Amino acid sequence: MYSYHNVGVLYMSKTEIAKVLRSVIADCLHRSGREVPEIGSDMKIIDGFPGFDSLCGLEATIDLELRLGVSLDDNIFIKEVQGRPKARTFAEVVTALLAIVNGGSNGGK
Repeated sequence: MYSYHNVGVLYMSKTEIAKVLRSVIADCLHRSGREVPEIGSDMKIIDGFPGFDSLCGLEATIDLELRLGVSLDDNIFIKEVQGRPKARTFAEVVTALLAIVNGGSNGGK
């Protein structure tokens, strides 16, 4: 599942991270008794999936931290636009996670 860069550091591809994120979202929705919709890259996770509320977001964040071995200090599902919170799309969350997992940045800002 994971590949290694030439320096021997664990590296995940965008496809691998998307697969983990899809699994985390599906697991969270299943635990709350919800159907898992088809997940498109332009769908917003918060407000885009019925039943994916703040509690599910917290559970998903913890699950992502455990599965990816990173710390997510900020809400990975939200970005700030002109000083206001805005839901990220699936693709934006994948991109933010990619930077955190492979670049060691914090929060995907």
